Order: sequence, then structure tokens, then C-alpha cells
Amino acid sequence: GGGLPPALVQRFINVDDTPAGVAWWWEKVSLFNRERGVTRQADNWLVALVADRDVNLFNLYHEVMRQGGLYSVVSRDKWFNVTAAIGVQWYHSLYSDLRRCYARHLYGYEVNEVFGTKIGDVPEDLFTSPIKASQAQDDTLEKAARARKSAQAISKLLKNLDA
Repeated sequence: GGGLPPALVQRFINVDDTPAGVAWWWEKVSLFNRERGVTRQADNWLVALVADRDVNLFNLYHEVMRQGGLYSVVSRDKWFNVTAAIGVQWYHSLYSDLRRCYARHLYGYEVNEVFGTKIGDVPEDLFTSPIKASQAQDDTLEKAARARKSAQAISKLLKNLDA
């Protein structure tokens, strides 16, 4: 429970990670983000810098999705699995930094891909300390619905992340 349906997760097991496949995926993500007014100004369009470590956004997205989506990774504390799979060296605030990186660049795209809806913000509990597994329910759809209805705009939330 608490993650994406298994049939949906299967879509992320074997992905096209050839240069053409990665470029096609990034173009989809970029178009989605541009439509939301979110742009990136980086020398390497596919790499985000997280505490001086390069994080490949294609690998991050697909590994999070293999683990059941961001809500599942956060609520079930699966960041170790994600970081091991994408090869990011651990440091004390890695998990919270990756969570912010994912939320900033990829979470809106995840919700759009999974639920076919655009969100206006990111649920607060995706940024706080991990939820205990006992609290994690099969409520991913409910979380997405609450996110859509929330009054707080994503731009305000993301501006406060670095404060």
C-alpha cells in the first residue's frame, strides 16, 4: 500500500535509457514544466546539482517511480534504495536534498503522468520528516486530490524550501 499500482510501476522497470530515449523523455518533462512556467537554466540540462553532487534527473525519476512514486519513497523511507540505484554518494542531508530536488523538477510531472492532472502545489508531508510506515495508507489518489485542491501555490512553497 501507499504507492502506485503495480501495473503502473511496471512501466518504469524497462525504460529506454538510450540517448534518444533520454532526450525524448527530457523533452516531455521540459515541455510540461515550461507550460507551468518552470524553467531550468543549467549547462547540463539533465543534471541537477545536489550539494555539489551531480544527480541525473532521468535516473532519479525512473528509480523513484520503480519504488512506487515520491509519496511511497518518502512514507516508506526508501531513499537508501533510490540513492544506491542511482549511485549518489551518501551524506547527512542527502535524502531531504533529493526530496527537494525531485519535488522542484519532477513531482508535478509524476502526478501529471500518473493521474493525468496538473497540481498547484506539493503536499507538505513530502517535505517533512518521513512518515512512519504504519501511517502510510493506500491514499496516493487522495493525496493527489488534496494537492490539487490546496490553496498554496507551488511557487511559494518552492521559494521557501531554501529559506
